[in-house]
Amino acid sequence: MQNVYAYEVEFPDNIDVVRDAQGQPVSDPQNPGRYLGKRLRNTSGTRLPTLGVIIEL
Repeated sequence: MQNVYAYEVEFPDNIDVVRDAQGQPVSDPQNPGRYLGKRLRNTSGTRLPTLGVIIEL
């Protein structure tokens, strides 16, 4: 069986823009020329149910 522990690989975070209820980007109150950002965790890994059989003759 592979990936019994549900191992996830960590990649660098992705950055996205914070949006309001209408879907418009939200400006940064500290710097009006920029938008507020948020980090999105970037991982990869899933359980892989695998069964293997080896027959030797």
